[in-house]
Amino acid sequence: MKTGSLLEVYTDDNRPLGALSTGQKAQLGLAMILGLNYSLNRYIGHNIIALDDVTTAFDMAQLPRTAALIRQIVYASGEEFGRQVFIVSHHEDLTNRLLDFLIPPEGRKMRILNFVNWTSNNGPVIEQREVIPGLKASTDNRKKFVDTLKSICQAGY
Repeated sequence: MKTGSLLEVYTDDNRPLGALSTGQKAQLGLAMILGLNYSLNRYIGHNIIALDDVTTAFDMAQLPRTAALIRQIVYASGEEFGRQVFIVSHHEDLTNRLLDFLIPPEGRKMRILNFVNWTSNNGPVIEQREVIPGLKASTDNRKKFVDTLKSICQAGY
């Protein structure tokens, strides 16, 4: 690119960047950031991506596509280590929907860190939760339920 040249972005159907919705522009920006991070991995020296309050720019219709981009980077096949993605969000409804789309595949892990309080003496208070894919969680919960029923029956209630 020469000095003074412009980078112009068009969609597959020849619409210019200005014709995209705010959510589509945000998704394009995220895709460019993730692509740049991925392509420069050998120069960066770590596998961490931090996204600060990206949910602000997305509407509910963009979440599945956004989650697909993030999942491709985090759970990339054929790599020894995936990326650690930290998503900071203040929009609980969007975050919960996004998390539904980010459930880890078999053999991978996902943890949610929920900052519940902060004090000047002790710093942050954080709840940590490990995300368990639905089928495993369902199987584990059924077993716990059966065990609870057995213990109640044995106790004579």
